[in-house]
Amino acid sequence: MDDLTINKQLSVDKIKQLIDEASDIGMVGVYWTGGEPLMEYNDLLKLSDYSSRRSLRPTVITNGGLIGAYGNYKKQNQEILDRAGLFDLNTAEIVKSLKDAGVIRVYFSVDSSHTTLKSVYSDAYNAVPTEAVSRAINEFLNEGYGKKHTLDAIGHQLRITASSSGSLDEPTNQIVEERNE
Repeated sequence: MDDLTINKQLSVDKIKQLIDEASDIGMVGVYWTGGEPLMEYNDLLKLSDYSSRRSLRPTVITNGGLIGAYGNYKKQNQEILDRAGLFDLNTAEIVKSLKDAGVIRVYFSVDSSHTTLKSVYSDAYNAVPTEAVSRAINEFLNEGYGKKHTLDAIGHQLRITASSSGSLDEPTNQIVEERNE
């Protein structure tokens, strides 16, 4: 890749323009995915709120790690969480803010590159522990997600998909345990 294609992102204003156009032609939803959409947490909130006001139903597709981060895992990833605007927030605050911004669905995508499954994509320190994902899922359930929408075309508010290309060789709770280092 050359320098022109690396890290080229659409501006918030350009995305709002696309939301307006999508709404004007009758689209009904918007999916925030990535990478990891929570890396742009503040923009995600603004754009979800904006798309909701334009009658588009926002959906977030995430691995849940930034939402459910705690313990040593949160400390190890402080720089990432700080950059995203999430370090000083707890899981409940993050979930509530997404709900308040109009996010109606959350899909958790967990595969071998998101857990401590041994594969070419992950290692025990950069992986998202299943405990953090579980924490995030439980908080969405506490906020009332998980029910079936009244519109059959929309489906469920919470969906979890998982796949694996390796074996689970190490318990993920070792990643989140507090350590005296």
